[in-house]
Amino acid sequence: MRQSEKRLAGIARRQFLRQAALAGTALLLPQAVCAVPIAEMAGEVTVNGRRAMRDTVIKAGDTVKTGANAMLSFVIGTDAFMLRAMTEVVIENKTGALLISGLRVITGAMLAVFGPGMRNVMTGLVTAAIRGTGIYVEVSPGKTYFCTCYGNVGLTSKDGSQQDVIATSHRANFVHADALAGKAIVAAPMMNHDNRELAVLEKLAGRAPRLVP
Repeated sequence: MRQSEKRLAGIARRQFLRQAALAGTALLLPQAVCAVPIAEMAGEVTVNGRRAMRDTVIKAGDTVKTGANAMLSFVIGTDAFMLRAMTEVVIENKTGALLISGLRVITGAMLAVFGPGMRNVMTGLVTAAIRGTGIYVEVSPGKTYFCTCYGNVGLTSKDGSQQDVIATSHRANFVHADALAGKAIVAAPMMNHDNRELAVLEKLAGRAPRLVP
């Protein structure tokens, strides 16, 4: 991220946490719900090309975009998501199904927590097979940053390189378009997300936090 993008991301994160704290128990949602209105939103957000409102319901099959200075948090079933500014995500589903089968992060950054079952999270450089996991993914030119915050993830890069990650706390990787020293997947530091945000998302999904904020 450039410095200006980091500053905007920090503002959005603080706003998200502040709004979540003010909302209190109103953020707790039942796990049985497949799709509910947006939990928190700031700035311009579109769903399938139309400007989103607070009562917009985001569901499997939708394409969601956030503009500059924007942020968005929402829940689908047992999964909860927060999108940073300038992010585009395609929420995929199996034909005729209401629940998520996978997500494609086209641009930007997404923090997410998932309930039971398998999901695939994809960028142009990596496919992550996840199960009951908290993740943070950030797409930038030439590389993808992927943090397994907790849970099980199988990473497969575009060149076929693979890595299995089992984490009780943050384990991050860069996935490069061009392999470095023969490796497309290399270790990375934790960055641009924190346990407080993960805790808020777990509460949105009706679960207790997995990590101490």
